[in-house]
Parts: sequence; C-alpha cells; structure tokens
Amino acid sequence: MSENKKLEFETRGKILSSSLLIEELLNKIIYNYFILKSIDKITRSKFLDLFIFSKTFGRKKLIYIEILKMDRYKQKVEKSLISAPIELQTQTITNYISFKKAINDNLNELIETRNNIAHGFDLSKAFIALEENEVVFANKSRLTKINNKDVDNFIKITDETIKLLEITKGKIQD
Repeated sequence: MSENKKLEFETRGKILSSSLLIEELLNKIIYNYFILKSIDKITRSKFLDLFIFSKTFGRKKLIYIEILKMDRYKQKVEKSLISAPIELQTQTITNYISFKKAINDNLNELIETRNNIAHGFDLSKAFIALEENEVVFANKSRLTKINNKDVDNFIKITDETIKLLEITKGKIQD
C-alpha cells in the first residue's frame, strides 16, 4: 500500500472514529429525552431503529438543537453549569447562552469536516505542492485539505464537545 493511501486511511480513521463518539452521545441524549423509562424492550428497540439509528449525523444534530430549546433540558444544563462550569480550551462555559453557542459551533465544525472526509475522495495526487502528511479530500465541489495538526484540532474539538454533551450525565428525564 502506498504512503498516500496509508495517510488517507489513517486520517479518515481518526476523523470518523472521533466523530462516532459524538454521534453516540447524541443517540443517548435523544433517546433519554424522548423515551419513557417504563416502556418495554421491544418498544425501545423499535424507537431506536426508527427514530434514532436511521437518522444521519446531521439530522441528529438538528434534533439535539431542538432539544436545546426545551425548558426541561435547559433547566438541567443551567443547574449543572451553576455547580460546575465547563472549562474549554478558549473559554469557560458558565451560562446557557454560551453553552448553546459553543455546542452549536462545535457540532457544525465537526459535522462539516466529518462529512467532507467521510464522503470525499482523496485528490492528493492531483496537487503538486502539498506539505508532508497532508491529504486533500473532494466532496461534491468542496475541497478539504487536512494535515496531522488539523486532525489533532478535530480531536480537541471532539473532546470539548463530549464535555458539553455529557453535562447532564444522561439524566434528562425528571
């Protein structure tokens, strides 16, 4: 296997595996927000199959954004932020407005990068002036040039987003 292919696989693997952690947390939040605890296993399984697992990552983000608008979730987040503000790389999240902005910005960036890498194809051979460890992915009409530093940054944003998404520790039902 060529060095270009190895780099492409390694880059895709890190981006996709990192983004799967976020998608799994979104699955849990959506499930815990909407499903009642007393429902039988068959109903839970059908709910997961029909309303969560069948949705794309972008769709799950949209559902989560709708959950952010709900008072029940907002109150849980505000209560958590009062007792334990969230320290991010560039800021400390102490209120709901900054929480919503940070989570929305992070999810937008993660999904855009993830989709460009996941659905794009490697065009690196078409570029003469690439730096070491740099890959170019093409997805529709969008080109994404990514290197090890970009992958590390993606993982840092993923880690911050995990901190934000785990704020209620899965306790969403009253």
